[in-house]
Amino acid sequence: MQKGFFVYMLHCADNTLYTGWTTDPDKRLAIHNSGKGAKYTRSRLPVHFAYLARCANEHEARSRECKIKAITKKEKLILIQEGAKMKLVSWNVNGLRACIGKGFYESMAALDADIVCLQETKMYEGQAEIDMPGYKQFWCNAEKRGYSGTLVFSKHTPVAFTTGIGVEEHDHEGRVVTLEYDEFYLVNVYVPNSKRELTRLPYRITWEDAFRAYLQDLDQKKPVIICGDMNVAHEEIDIKNPKTNRKNAGFTDDERACMTKLLSSGFSDTFRTLHPNVADEYTWWSYMAKARERNIGWRIDYFLVSNRIMPQISTAKIHPDITGSDHCPVSIVLKNKPL
Repeated sequence: MQKGFFVYMLHCADNTLYTGWTTDPDKRLAIHNSGKGAKYTRSRLPVHFAYLARCANEHEARSRECKIKAITKKEKLILIQEGAKMKLVSWNVNGLRACIGKGFYESMAALDADIVCLQETKMYEGQAEIDMPGYKQFWCNAEKRGYSGTLVFSKHTPVAFTTGIGVEEHDHEGRVVTLEYDEFYLVNVYVPNSKRELTRLPYRITWEDAFRAYLQDLDQKKPVIICGDMNVAHEEIDIKNPKTNRKNAGFTDDERACMTKLLSSGFSDTFRTLHPNVADEYTWWSYMAKARERNIGWRIDYFLVSNRIMPQISTAKIHPDITGSDHCPVSIVLKNKPL
Protein backbone atom coordinates (compact mmCIF):
# COMPACT_ATOMS: atom_id res chain seq x y z
CA MET A 1 0.00 0.00 0.00
CA GLN A 2 1.35 3.43 -0.92
CA LYS A 3 1.74 6.50 1.28
CA GLY A 4 -0.94 9.16 1.15
CA PHE A 5 -4.31 10.19 2.50
CA PHE A 6 -6.88 7.46 1.84
CA VAL A 7 -10.63 8.01 1.78
CA TYR A 8 -12.50 4.80 2.53
CA MET A 9 -15.94 3.40 3.27
CA LEU A 10 -17.11 0.60 5.54
CA HIS A 11 -20.34 -1.29 4.98
CA CYS A 12 -21.25 -3.04 8.22
CA ALA A 13 -23.30 -6.11 8.99
CA ASP A 14 -26.22 -4.03 10.29
CA ASN A 15 -26.29 -2.21 6.90
CA THR A 16 -24.78 1.00 8.26
CA LEU A 17 -22.18 2.87 6.22
CA TYR A 18 -19.19 4.80 7.53
CA THR A 19 -16.88 7.09 5.56
CA GLY A 20 -13.50 8.27 6.76
CA TRP A 21 -9.90 8.90 5.82
CA THR A 22 -6.58 7.59 7.09
CA THR A 23 -2.85 7.89 6.52
CA ASP A 24 -2.32 4.33 7.71
CA PRO A 25 -4.09 2.07 5.19
CA ASP A 26 -2.56 -1.04 6.77
CA LYS A 27 -5.24 -0.63 9.43
CA ARG A 28 -8.04 -0.90 6.87
CA LEU A 29 -9.64 -3.89 8.61
CA ALA A 30 -9.87 -2.09 11.96
CA ILE A 31 -13.32 -0.99 13.09
CA HIS A 32 -13.92 2.65 12.29
CA ASN A 33 -15.41 4.35 15.36
CA SER A 34 -16.50 7.49 13.51
CA GLY A 35 -14.60 9.65 15.99
CA LYS A 36 -16.92 8.82 18.88
CA GLY A 37 -14.95 6.06 20.58
CA ALA A 38 -17.93 3.74 20.24
CA LYS A 39 -17.53 0.01 20.74
CA TYR A 40 -19.33 -2.00 18.09
CA THR A 41 -21.21 -5.22 18.60
CA ARG A 42 -20.71 -8.17 16.22
CA SER A 43 -23.68 -7.00 14.13
CA ARG A 44 -21.84 -3.78 13.32
CA LEU A 45 -18.55 -5.30 12.24
CA PRO A 46 -17.48 -4.30 8.71
CA VAL A 47 -18.44 -6.80 6.05
CA HIS A 48 -17.26 -4.74 3.06
CA PHE A 49 -14.39 -2.29 2.80
CA ALA A 50 -13.32 -0.12 -0.12
CA TYR A 51 -10.76 2.59 -0.67
CA LEU A 52 -12.47 5.26 -2.73
CA ALA A 53 -9.60 7.67 -3.35
CA ARG A 54 -5.99 8.46 -2.59
CA CYS A 55 -5.51 12.17 -1.92
CA ALA A 56 -2.46 14.42 -1.88
CA ASN A 57 -3.11 16.05 1.49
CA GLU A 58 -5.44 16.20 4.49
CA HIS A 59 -7.52 19.06 3.13
CA GLU A 60 -8.29 17.15 -0.08
CA ALA A 61 -9.12 14.01 1.91
CA ARG A 62 -11.50 15.84 4.25
CA SER A 63 -13.18 17.54 1.30
CA ARG A 64 -13.67 14.21 -0.50
CA GLU A 65 -15.00 12.64 2.72
CA CYS A 66 -17.58 15.42 3.16
CA LYS A 67 -18.80 15.10 -0.42
CA ILE A 68 -19.30 11.35 -0.01
CA LYS A 69 -21.14 11.79 3.29
CA ALA A 70 -23.56 14.19 1.58
CA ILE A 71 -24.84 11.70 -1.01
CA THR A 72 -27.75 9.32 -0.47
CA LYS A 73 -27.37 5.85 1.04
CA LYS A 74 -28.29 4.26 -2.29
CA GLU A 75 -25.54 6.23 -4.00
CA LYS A 76 -23.09 5.23 -1.28
CA LEU A 77 -23.90 1.55 -1.75
CA ILE A 78 -23.22 1.85 -5.47
CA LEU A 79 -20.03 3.76 -4.74
CA ILE A 80 -18.63 1.15 -2.37
CA GLN A 81 -19.51 -1.69 -4.74
CA GLU A 82 -17.83 0.03 -7.68
CA GLY A 83 -15.03 1.52 -5.63
CA ALA A 84 -13.90 -1.88 -4.44
CA LYS A 85 -13.41 -3.15 -7.98
CA MET A 86 -10.32 -2.91 -10.13
CA LYS A 87 -10.41 -3.15 -13.92
CA LEU A 88 -7.43 -4.22 -16.01
CA VAL A 89 -7.23 -4.12 -19.81
CA SER A 90 -4.73 -5.72 -22.17
CA TRP A 91 -4.38 -4.90 -25.87
CA ASN A 92 -1.90 -5.63 -28.64
CA VAL A 93 -2.15 -2.32 -30.48
CA ASN A 94 0.08 -3.34 -33.43
CA GLY A 95 1.84 0.01 -33.35
CA LEU A 96 0.71 2.58 -30.78
CA ARG A 97 1.21 5.60 -33.00
CA ALA A 98 -0.98 4.05 -35.69
CA CYS A 99 -3.59 3.01 -33.12
CA ILE A 100 -3.76 6.55 -31.72
CA GLY A 101 -4.92 7.63 -35.16
CA LYS A 102 -7.63 4.96 -35.12
CA GLY A 103 -9.53 5.94 -31.98
CA PHE A 104 -7.19 4.69 -29.24
CA TYR A 105 -8.05 7.45 -26.76
CA GLU A 106 -11.78 7.07 -27.33
CA SER A 107 -11.45 3.34 -26.70
CA MET A 108 -9.49 3.94 -23.50
CA ALA A 109 -12.15 6.38 -22.26
CA ALA A 110 -14.89 3.83 -22.97
CA LEU A 111 -13.02 1.01 -21.20
CA ASP A 112 -12.19 3.25 -18.20
CA ALA A 113 -9.61 0.88 -16.71
CA ASP A 114 -7.42 1.26 -13.65
CA ILE A 115 -4.51 -0.35 -15.50
CA VAL A 116 -3.94 -0.71 -19.26
CA CYS A 117 -1.29 -3.08 -20.61
CA LEU A 118 -0.20 -2.71 -24.23
CA GLN A 119 1.89 -4.95 -26.47
CA GLU A 120 3.63 -4.36 -29.78
CA THR A 121 3.90 -0.63 -29.21
CA LYS A 122 6.64 -0.38 -31.90
CA MET A 123 7.91 2.90 -30.47
CA TYR A 124 10.12 4.42 -27.81
CA GLU A 125 8.92 6.75 -25.08
CA GLY A 126 8.98 10.30 -26.44
CA GLN A 127 8.46 9.42 -30.10
CA ALA A 128 4.87 10.64 -29.85
CA GLU A 129 2.85 12.66 -27.37
CA ILE A 130 0.84 10.28 -25.17
CA ASP A 131 -2.26 11.90 -23.72
CA MET A 132 -3.28 9.62 -20.84
CA PRO A 133 -3.88 11.97 -17.86
CA GLY A 134 -4.10 10.27 -14.49
CA TYR A 135 -1.95 7.32 -15.57
CA LYS A 136 1.73 6.67 -14.87
CA GLN A 137 3.67 5.07 -17.73
CA PHE A 138 5.99 2.06 -17.56
CA TRP A 139 7.84 1.26 -20.79
CA CYS A 140 9.89 -1.68 -22.01
CA ASN A 141 11.47 -1.09 -25.41
CA ALA A 142 13.09 -3.43 -27.88
CA GLU A 143 16.66 -2.60 -28.84
CA LYS A 144 15.53 -2.73 -32.47
CA ARG A 145 13.51 0.38 -33.27
CA GLY A 146 9.95 -0.05 -34.51
CA TYR A 147 9.78 -3.61 -33.17
CA SER A 148 7.88 -5.29 -30.35
CA GLY A 149 7.67 -3.24 -27.12
CA THR A 150 5.41 -3.33 -24.07
CA LEU A 151 3.88 -0.56 -22.01
CA VAL A 152 1.71 -0.25 -18.90
CA PHE A 153 -0.49 2.72 -18.01
CA SER A 154 -1.48 2.59 -14.33
CA LYS A 155 -3.49 4.84 -12.03
CA HIS A 156 -1.87 3.03 -9.10
CA THR A 157 1.79 3.54 -8.27
CA PRO A 158 3.57 0.19 -7.92
CA VAL A 159 6.02 -0.75 -5.21
CA ALA A 160 8.54 -1.67 -7.91
CA PHE A 161 8.87 -1.78 -11.69
CA THR A 162 11.16 -4.04 -13.74
CA THR A 163 11.63 -4.99 -17.38
CA GLY A 164 12.61 -8.35 -18.82
CA ILE A 165 12.83 -11.67 -16.99
CA GLY A 166 16.44 -11.50 -15.85
CA VAL A 167 17.78 -13.76 -18.58
CA GLU A 168 20.20 -11.90 -20.85
CA GLU A 169 19.37 -14.04 -23.88
CA HIS A 170 15.71 -13.04 -23.73
CA ASP A 171 15.79 -9.42 -22.60
CA HIS A 172 16.57 -7.50 -25.80
CA GLU A 173 13.14 -7.40 -27.45
CA GLY A 174 11.04 -5.40 -24.99
CA ARG A 175 8.68 -8.25 -24.22
CA VAL A 176 8.02 -8.12 -20.47
CA VAL A 177 7.05 -5.39 -18.00
CA THR A 178 6.47 -6.34 -14.35
CA LEU A 179 4.81 -4.07 -11.80
CA GLU A 180 4.85 -5.14 -8.17
CA TYR A 181 1.97 -4.10 -5.92
CA ASP A 182 1.49 -5.02 -2.27
CA GLU A 183 -1.14 -7.63 -3.12
CA PHE A 184 0.16 -9.04 -6.43
CA TYR A 185 2.60 -8.86 -9.31
CA LEU A 186 1.33 -7.70 -12.72
CA VAL A 187 3.24 -9.08 -15.71
CA ASN A 188 2.57 -7.63 -19.16
CA VAL A 189 3.98 -9.90 -21.87
CA TYR A 190 4.35 -10.10 -25.63
CA VAL A 191 5.34 -13.70 -26.35
CA PRO A 192 7.63 -14.28 -29.38
CA ASN A 193 5.91 -15.40 -32.57
CA SER A 194 7.22 -18.66 -34.06
CA LYS A 195 7.03 -17.09 -37.56
CA ARG A 196 6.18 -18.63 -40.90
CA GLU A 197 7.75 -22.00 -41.54
CA LEU A 198 8.19 -22.11 -37.74
CA THR A 199 11.67 -20.63 -38.12
CA ARG A 200 11.59 -19.25 -34.57
CA LEU A 201 9.87 -22.17 -32.85
CA PRO A 202 13.03 -23.54 -31.16
CA TYR A 203 13.76 -20.11 -29.67
CA ARG A 204 10.11 -19.74 -28.72
CA ILE A 205 10.18 -22.98 -26.70
CA THR A 206 13.38 -21.91 -24.91
CA TRP A 207 11.79 -18.54 -24.14
CA GLU A 208 8.62 -20.20 -22.82
CA ASP A 209 10.62 -22.34 -20.38
CA ALA A 210 12.48 -19.30 -19.04
CA PHE A 211 9.30 -17.23 -18.78
CA ARG A 212 7.47 -19.99 -16.91
CA ALA A 213 10.34 -20.25 -14.42
CA TYR A 214 10.21 -16.46 -13.95
CA LEU A 215 6.49 -16.56 -13.20
CA GLN A 216 6.84 -19.50 -10.81
CA ASP A 217 9.47 -17.59 -8.87
CA LEU A 218 7.17 -14.58 -8.56
CA ASP A 219 4.25 -16.78 -7.58
CA GLN A 220 6.17 -18.11 -4.59
CA LYS A 221 6.27 -14.55 -3.20
CA LYS A 222 2.74 -13.31 -3.93
CA PRO A 223 -0.05 -13.91 -6.49
CA VAL A 224 0.62 -13.04 -10.12
CA ILE A 225 -1.59 -11.54 -12.84
CA ILE A 226 -0.23 -12.19 -16.34
CA CYS A 227 -1.69 -10.52 -19.41
CA GLY A 228 -0.81 -9.95 -23.01
CA ASP A 229 -0.47 -11.40 -26.48
CA MET A 230 0.68 -14.95 -25.77
CA ASN A 231 0.67 -15.93 -29.45
CA VAL A 232 -1.06 -19.28 -28.98
CA ALA A 233 -4.62 -20.56 -29.29
CA HIS A 234 -4.59 -23.07 -26.48
CA GLU A 235 -7.54 -25.32 -27.34
CA GLU A 236 -9.54 -26.04 -30.50
CA ILE A 237 -12.38 -23.90 -29.09
CA ASP A 238 -9.97 -20.94 -29.23
CA ILE A 239 -9.56 -20.94 -33.02
CA LYS A 240 -12.03 -20.90 -35.89
CA ASN A 241 -10.32 -23.52 -38.07
CA PRO A 242 -8.28 -25.85 -35.85
CA LYS A 243 -7.76 -28.63 -38.38
CA THR A 244 -6.25 -26.48 -41.13
CA ASN A 245 -4.02 -24.55 -38.67
CA ARG A 246 -2.60 -27.52 -36.78
CA LYS A 247 0.97 -26.96 -38.03
CA ASN A 248 0.86 -23.17 -38.24
CA ALA A 249 2.59 -20.79 -35.85
CA GLY A 250 0.37 -20.18 -32.83
CA PHE A 251 -1.35 -23.56 -32.95
CA THR A 252 1.44 -26.13 -33.06
CA ASP A 253 1.43 -28.97 -30.57
CA ASP A 254 4.63 -27.61 -29.01
CA GLU A 255 3.21 -24.12 -28.42
CA ARG A 256 -0.05 -25.43 -27.04
CA ALA A 257 1.86 -27.78 -24.74
CA CYS A 258 3.78 -24.79 -23.35
CA MET A 259 0.51 -23.11 -22.40
CA THR A 260 -0.70 -26.34 -20.81
CA LYS A 261 2.51 -26.52 -18.76
CA LEU A 262 2.10 -22.91 -17.64
CA LEU A 263 -1.50 -23.40 -16.54
CA SER A 264 -0.58 -26.67 -14.82
CA SER A 265 2.08 -24.86 -12.79
CA GLY A 266 -0.52 -22.96 -10.79
CA PHE A 267 -2.29 -20.49 -13.08
CA SER A 268 -5.81 -20.08 -14.46
CA ASP A 269 -7.02 -18.78 -17.83
CA THR A 270 -9.58 -16.29 -16.54
CA PHE A 271 -11.77 -16.16 -19.65
CA ARG A 272 -11.93 -19.92 -20.14
CA THR A 273 -12.48 -20.54 -16.42
CA LEU A 274 -15.50 -18.21 -16.36
CA HIS A 275 -16.71 -19.18 -19.85
CA PRO A 276 -15.73 -22.84 -20.30
CA ASN A 277 -17.98 -23.58 -23.28
CA VAL A 278 -18.19 -20.24 -25.06
CA ALA A 279 -17.05 -20.59 -28.67
CA ASP A 280 -16.44 -18.07 -31.48
CA GLU A 281 -14.85 -15.54 -29.10
CA TYR A 282 -11.57 -14.36 -30.59
CA THR A 283 -8.99 -11.62 -30.00
CA TRP A 284 -7.03 -11.61 -33.29
CA TRP A 285 -8.07 -11.71 -36.94
CA SER A 286 -5.98 -11.61 -40.09
CA TYR A 287 -6.27 -8.48 -42.21
CA MET A 288 -6.81 -10.77 -45.20
CA ALA A 289 -10.07 -12.11 -46.69
CA LYS A 290 -12.28 -10.00 -44.40
CA ALA A 291 -11.44 -12.35 -41.55
CA ARG A 292 -12.69 -10.01 -38.83
CA GLU A 293 -15.92 -9.29 -40.63
CA ARG A 294 -16.47 -13.06 -40.96
CA ASN A 295 -15.19 -13.71 -37.41
CA ILE A 296 -12.51 -16.13 -38.57
CA GLY A 297 -10.19 -15.56 -35.65
CA TRP A 298 -7.94 -16.81 -32.89
CA ARG A 299 -8.05 -16.26 -29.12
CA ILE A 300 -4.39 -15.54 -28.39
CA ASP A 301 -4.65 -12.66 -25.89
CA TYR A 302 -5.10 -13.64 -22.26
CA PHE A 303 -5.39 -12.74 -18.63
CA LEU A 304 -3.93 -15.53 -16.50
CA VAL A 305 -3.87 -15.40 -12.70
CA SER A 306 -2.48 -17.47 -9.86
CA ASN A 307 -5.05 -20.12 -8.98
CA ARG A 308 -5.45 -18.79 -5.45
CA ILE A 309 -6.79 -15.43 -6.65
CA MET A 310 -9.07 -16.75 -9.39
CA PRO A 311 -12.05 -16.37 -6.98
CA GLN A 312 -11.26 -12.63 -6.92
CA ILE A 313 -11.98 -12.31 -10.67
CA SER A 314 -15.59 -11.23 -11.14
CA THR A 315 -15.55 -10.80 -14.93
CA ALA A 316 -13.32 -11.64 -17.89
CA LYS A 317 -14.29 -10.13 -21.22
CA ILE A 318 -13.25 -9.85 -24.86
CA HIS A 319 -14.06 -6.58 -26.66
CA PRO A 320 -14.32 -7.37 -30.41
CA ASP A 321 -16.26 -4.16 -31.05
CA ILE A 322 -13.14 -2.09 -30.35
CA THR A 323 -11.07 -1.68 -33.50
CA GLY A 324 -7.79 0.10 -34.23
CA SER A 325 -5.62 -3.02 -34.41
CA ASP A 326 -5.78 -6.56 -35.75
CA HIS A 327 -6.24 -7.56 -32.09
CA CYS A 328 -9.01 -6.42 -29.77
CA PRO A 329 -8.70 -5.63 -26.05
CA VAL A 330 -9.39 -8.14 -23.29
CA SER A 331 -10.22 -7.24 -19.70
CA ILE A 332 -10.78 -8.55 -16.20
CA VAL A 333 -12.33 -7.04 -13.09
CA LEU A 334 -11.01 -7.84 -9.61
CA LYS A 335 -13.46 -7.68 -6.74
CA ASN A 336 -11.05 -5.78 -4.49
CA LYS A 337 -9.01 -2.78 -5.58
CA PRO A 338 -5.56 -2.19 -4.10
CA LEU A 339 -4.09 1.31 -3.91
